[in-house]
Amino acid sequence: MRWPLKWQFIFAFALILILSAAATALTVASYVYLYSKLEYSGIYPANHYEKQIPSLNAYLREQGDRLLNPEREELLQAVIPTEGIRYQVINSEGRVLYGTDQRKILNSREQLRDSINTTIRGDGEYKVIIPLFGENSTLAGGVVLMYNLSPTYASKTDQFLFAPLYMFLFLSPFIYIILFAFLFARLLANNMGKPLRQLIQAAKQIKNKDLNFTIDYAGSNELGQLSEAFRDMRAELEASLISQWRMEQERLDLMENLAHDIKTPLAIIRGYADSLLLEQSDSKDKWQKYISVIKENAIRGSSYIEHMQLPADSQPSAFSIHYTYADLSELLKRKTDNYKLLASQKEIDVRLKMGGCNPEKSFSSKRWVDVGKLERILDNIVLNGIRHTPQKGSIRLEAVLREDGCTITVCDTGEGFSDGDLPHLFDRLYRGNGSAQEDDYAHCGRGLYIAKQLAEIHGGEIRARNNECGGACVEFDLAFGGPKQANE
Repeated sequence: MRWPLKWQFIFAFALILILSAAATALTVASYVYLYSKLEYSGIYPANHYEKQIPSLNAYLREQGDRLLNPEREELLQAVIPTEGIRYQVINSEGRVLYGTDQRKILNSREQLRDSINTTIRGDGEYKVIIPLFGENSTLAGGVVLMYNLSPTYASKTDQFLFAPLYMFLFLSPFIYIILFAFLFARLLANNMGKPLRQLIQAAKQIKNKDLNFTIDYAGSNELGQLSEAFRDMRAELEASLISQWRMEQERLDLMENLAHDIKTPLAIIRGYADSLLLEQSDSKDKWQKYISVIKENAIRGSSYIEHMQLPADSQPSAFSIHYTYADLSELLKRKTDNYKLLASQKEIDVRLKMGGCNPEKSFSSKRWVDVGKLERILDNIVLNGIRHTPQKGSIRLEAVLREDGCTITVCDTGEGFSDGDLPHLFDRLYRGNGSAQEDDYAHCGRGLYIAKQLAEIHGGEIRARNNECGGACVEFDLAFGGPKQANE
């Protein structure tokens, strides 16, 4: 059945109700027929004993107060069908003289008189009180007959056979509904099972990046549409994954090549720096400072390379925050001095401006920050600016500190960003049109992307724009941590 699932369920539900009603009606008809055949032979109707009350009433009135004698008990039991009627003989004060039920029902002569020829209902049974008169029509006592209005059976064997049948008759609608619901559920499950199994298997194979599967189910219902959507998705994923896997392999190859090739020059720089620092010659303080900077950056470069060799090194999950309580003013001044040295070859003027969000209020520049990540962000932005700033240009660093974070802006006097580059500056491996003639090996288009990732990990964000006076500006925010985060 390839109907829409909605109509399949409606049709199945209607059939369940119709078939259950028909089966219940057939069961009831069978029970009525069987009951009519067995009535008064194996099973008695609910009012069977109630119909005998008038004849018993006439007999008991005829006997009168003679029945108060306990010697009459056998005679009375021969007349009253004790299998369905219980009785007790009482005197005029309501005291039980004998009978099959010894409960005290009436407590006084007045209560007996008021209850004569009445039917009392209570505790699930009916009680009929028949008076017994003596000489001069005086009230001498009475007989209480007790019975229930429920079907009774001629024998225990009949009760054992017919009681479950009566219970089945009462429960038959529910039994048939459950039975037909199970049968139609199996039919629907078999009808939908094949396409669903194919779809589940296809989903598992997609999870494992295995697109070698087929779904041959076709229909106008929802399962047919879902199967068609899976076939379309398979085709799209096949094209997308092939392209993605190729790009991922190229990226991994690039990172491994960079890690292999950069280790050699950094190791040479570090070795020469150690040798120069250990010399005992009279060297100037300025050269000692330069050599210290070379060694410091060589160590940092080696650390970066170790991260680059890890899989997906620039993904956020590959980084962890390490907060330290650092003086940002001193850190930024030191970094600015390093950038001045690098920019001196192009006679670029590098300057730093610092301030707080409230200039009238003094503030401390010591904050909880990840120094390593802040340095990496600055290095990527400033070195990118140095590459694109012309001879004798300038680069301005401006830092605004707040209680909970800081904003740092780096502006240069270079050519700025093109309109086509601005939306993609922070994309992975993106290289703008202006860098096409640069050294492809040295500048692979990852700097601003890594800066963006690091800023976001540090609870901030990064933006780029063109300066109104010319040149490019990159601005980023960082959120400060605290002692609690530093201990985590």
